Amino acid sequence: MKLAEQDQNQLINIVDTLVEASEHFLALTRDKKYTESIYIFSSIIEGYTAVQNMINKDQELKQSLSTYENKITNNFKTISTTIENNELIKTTETLQFIFIPTLKKWKKEILSLLPNVHEKESITIGVYENNMNPIDAYPEKRVKALVSEAEKANTNIFFFTSKDVDIESEQIHGEFFEGNQRNKMMFPFPDVIHNIFPKTIYQQTLIERKLRKKIPFTSFVFGDKFNLPKKIVKNKKYAELLAPFKVVDEEYIVHEFLRENEKAVIKPIRGARGENIYFVQKKGDRYRVTERKNTVIMNREKFSNLIHEKILPNNYIVQKYINARTKNDEPFDFRAHMQKNGEGKWQITKIYPRTGSSNSIQIDLIKGGNLRDTEEFLINEFGDSEGKKLDKKMKTLAMDLAFHIDKLHGLAIDEMGLDIAIDVNRRFWLHEANVGPQTFAHEEERAANVIAYSRYLAKNRIFHTNHFNDRSLLKNQFNANESNLEYFKTDDKIMLGILGNKKQADDFILTTAYVANYDNLNLFYFTPIDVDYEEMLIRGKFFENNKWIEKVVNYPDVIYDCLNGTDKNNNIYEEFQSIPIMNETYESDLNTLNIYEVLAQSNFPNEYLLPFKSVDKVKEIVNFIEQNKKVTLQPRFKSSSTQHYYIEKLEALEYLVIENGNEKRYNKLTLEHFLKEALKKNQYFVINKSLNNESNNFLKVQLINNSDNKWEIANLSPISQMGDIEFVTELNSKIKSLMGISDKLENEVINTSIEVSDILNVVFEHLTEVEIYFAFDMKNQLKINDINLNRLNINSNELQIAKKIISKVKSISSQKNLVSL
Repeated sequence: MKLAEQDQNQLINIVDTLVEASEHFLALTRDKKYTESIYIFSSIIEGYTAVQNMINKDQELKQSLSTYENKITNNFKTISTTIENNELIKTTETLQFIFIPTLKKWKKEILSLLPNVHEKESITIGVYENNMNPIDAYPEKRVKALVSEAEKANTNIFFFTSKDVDIESEQIHGEFFEGNQRNKMMFPFPDVIHNIFPKTIYQQTLIERKLRKKIPFTSFVFGDKFNLPKKIVKNKKYAELLAPFKVVDEEYIVHEFLRENEKAVIKPIRGARGENIYFVQKKGDRYRVTERKNTVIMNREKFSNLIHEKILPNNYIVQKYINARTKNDEPFDFRAHMQKNGEGKWQITKIYPRTGSSNSIQIDLIKGGNLRDTEEFLINEFGDSEGKKLDKKMKTLAMDLAFHIDKLHGLAIDEMGLDIAIDVNRRFWLHEANVGPQTFAHEEERAANVIAYSRYLAKNRIFHTNHFNDRSLLKNQFNANESNLEYFKTDDKIMLGILGNKKQADDFILTTAYVANYDNLNLFYFTPIDVDYEEMLIRGKFFENNKWIEKVVNYPDVIYDCLNGTDKNNNIYEEFQSIPIMNETYESDLNTLNIYEVLAQSNFPNEYLLPFKSVDKVKEIVNFIEQNKKVTLQPRFKSSSTQHYYIEKLEALEYLVIENGNEKRYNKLTLEHFLKEALKKNQYFVINKSLNNESNNFLKVQLINNSDNKWEIANLSPISQMGDIEFVTELNSKIKSLMGISDKLENEVINTSIEVSDILNVVFEHLTEVEIYFAFDMKNQLKINDINLNRLNINSNELQIAKKIISKVKSISSQKNLVSL
């Protein structure tokens, strides 16, 4: 060996850098970052050339590695061609499946040929859960076992949640232990992530999906009590192990099943820990129902009530009861805890019998103490020879089942619990397979395999996936990889995305597109199904040459929301949590009662507010009706699914109630019953509606907060309402004359609207839009009839509104850029 020890260390350091650079190169191609990909590819070639020049100085080393020189050179040619053709998907495939594995083998071969260099074994595992730090989510014993086993394996370990992750700097503010002390510090991205409580792609956060592109994950979801048996039956192998079952979505299914099977088990599809399971035995017209150790004899009516109250509202199956009982008449089964080890192969971590009480047909979950030995248990029940034979057969079955179920899920599963039963005929049954079985009595053994398997994934950079992490779960969702649409050519202009739920853009969006183009902004329109969550791309509709054209585009700089959703756990809003949404709506914006209370408790003149009252009792509503004669019973929170009720007191103790245009008369007793039922369904408040407004005429004022945090009138229009439909009229001199609107009154409306917006802006700090409906009472005094926050109903004067929205978008984008600097 001609290379000096110093040169050998330098060579391997460059090779390490090459491997890291190649993995970063892979991440860039996955993110379709073309320019950055070219730069790093050039650096990789330069690094490889430096290594090869060093290798060429030693003929023995050169000859031993000549095969790799040819392979790597050919890989470079392939990658170069695909990059030149902008075929980043092919580049990604070549990197992931050919080039990087070849580099790692090359590195391993170099290490074996360099006597004075040893590969560094330091590996870091990040333990992750989205909302709760795993230290708090896991039992203390399990956390301690993970920390202890990591230390034994010379492995760093820390714990984190999504909010701890900084994607841009590739750092995580994770928690770790020094002795028994829990501390927190910044860590670079780990080599592998052990994700507890795995989720399907649709439930994963944006942070998790981004991490999955860069770092191997250990754990994946697999089928529940319905989907897994369905998958096994479809593939036929081991289908005979499954007890017959049916999904319960109608009552008759349970009764039909009990006619065919005298005993049955009714259990949740996604239940765990033996909760909410009912064992049913039918005898004539009676039903013997057991839950845990509680048994009740029911007639047909009571059993039907149980089905409707407990079973049908939830997801349940009814399954044939398997008669597996000990010599002491105790129900029993076996739990096989299966895990992959440090070689990525299945092994039995622990297998043990579980029994229940003789007066029950439910297995008790072990609460504490030592686990019993399986072979010993089977010998006791079936004799020495038969017991040993069954023990061997069961352990073989457990290994075969684990591999088969894993294969059905893309070989991505790392851990499972198998519940296996042996009936009175010594036939084997598979009750169920589940993720994350209980391990209180063997946390150390479990932890040893978790650490070993995590290290295996990290060393080999294995990125698993399966059906439940596949984009096919995002039904009808845009898939950029399968699209032939043109990609939008990125420029320096602000990009505005308008989010809506209609297939075609309306007049407002079209007008805004014209204004955006005039103001030198890019604008596209999209719906939730146009988002490719996996690739973080959007199928946007751009208005070009007088028509809407679909193109693939990156996420926008700012979003204008026409959906007006408030559920921040909804995927579409969680996805865009780092993008400013100009008119972002929160649940507090929909609390109409709170809005009125804020105004009433401020210095705002009460003369503009109609009398209102929060109500929880029928008597409070009736008293308010008696005082005000004409009222509306309104939900405290705005919702398209909740009803408003107009209630008017008539002569002779009669009351008129109007709901969705339908009139009905009540006496006091029937009205009270009606109100009692309404209060059961929702929270309401009552408001005086003694308006001089039988024709439902209003003045609608729409305001937008400008770049100086001042409110500007974007629209002032007379409207007539018929149900949910608004008929808009332009406020010209003729209409003003017909409606008796003087210049003084118009100024009063404008000034009052700005005052209302200023007051609300203090409490609702995120406000950018306010919409106020004015009417006149019986004394012809101006009154506020309704207020909407950050959800304009845009059906007139689109040009003025669009101009102010574009101006606000520019301001938001500028502030965003200042913050990033």
